[in-house]
Amino acid sequence: MLKLCWNFFKRESDWAAVLGYRVHKKNETVAHYLSSKIWASIKDMYPQVKKSSTWSIGNGSKVNFWTDRWLSRPIVDIMNIHVSFHTKFKCSVSNFLKDGSWHLPPDICGRVGNQLGNIAIPLFELEDSLIWDSSPNGDMLFRDAYSFLRQTKPQINWEKIIRHKYIPPSKSFVV
Repeated sequence: MLKLCWNFFKRESDWAAVLGYRVHKKNETVAHYLSSKIWASIKDMYPQVKKSSTWSIGNGSKVNFWTDRWLSRPIVDIMNIHVSFHTKFKCSVSNFLKDGSWHLPPDICGRVGNQLGNIAIPLFELEDSLIWDSSPNGDMLFRDAYSFLRQTKPQINWEKIIRHKYIPPSKSFVV
């Protein structure tokens, strides 16, 4: 399901574009029920895909300047803008690019200016591309999805937490 959600997030297929039109309203995914088996199966993976992917800037037209992750974090998070306002921000990155350079208000430039130096602006027209952070080539393969979902979680030794050497095992849950 993670790979299917990735394909939906990239929107390179017709089915993803149609489903995206149905589930994205005001820069957010809809909260109400949709009669879509595909959306029902991938909606739980959507936050993980969004958090684990980064946009590579081309012409900047596909990337939301404020809410998409194209810097280390979304700009709304860098500037500590409350979540209730996130849907109001709809500008694309292309609105802040002119003649191959950045044109930002001073407040924003002061907060993210050092990160903008790491963003290479292409000299010719390129499409924005979504990059899977855990993949060496940027595209999610099935093995990448498998290893992402199978990440080891710390093992908790419950026996040592519950039992004490002075309490018999039959009484350890009572204490």
